[in-house]
Amino acid sequence: GLTGRMRVAKEGLNCTLTGSHDGIRNWCAALRTFDGGRSKIDQVTGETITEFAKTEFKLTDDLPPKQRFPKLHAFEVVEIVNYGLAGSRAPEIAKYGGTHLEPEDYNNKMCEKDTVIIDVRNH
Repeated sequence: GLTGRMRVAKEGLNCTLTGSHDGIRNWCAALRTFDGGRSKIDQVTGETITEFAKTEFKLTDDLPPKQRFPKLHAFEVVEIVNYGLAGSRAPEIAKYGGTHLEPEDYNNKMCEKDTVIIDVRNH
């Protein structure tokens, strides 16, 4: 089974999970197909795009058993990262969200003139 921590908020999930090689990958595959009632139809292909279809996962294999979480703890939070912008103060992710960049594109963007980077991961 899976163990770890799952933070669940309106804007999505933040999970740190441990489990078997297959267990983690099966969970990732299941999440990618989860509809959640908010799937969209791709205007070009006509295919259904689920909420987490394009989610990227960071996986680490061969974690020593003593580093695994003892149990699964899922809990609801108002914000994935607490910035005090909950409820009506929260900006709409769809309207104000950024564009995901692959590492090489991120490096190129950093080198462009007038690029400003604000790192808010450790608020």
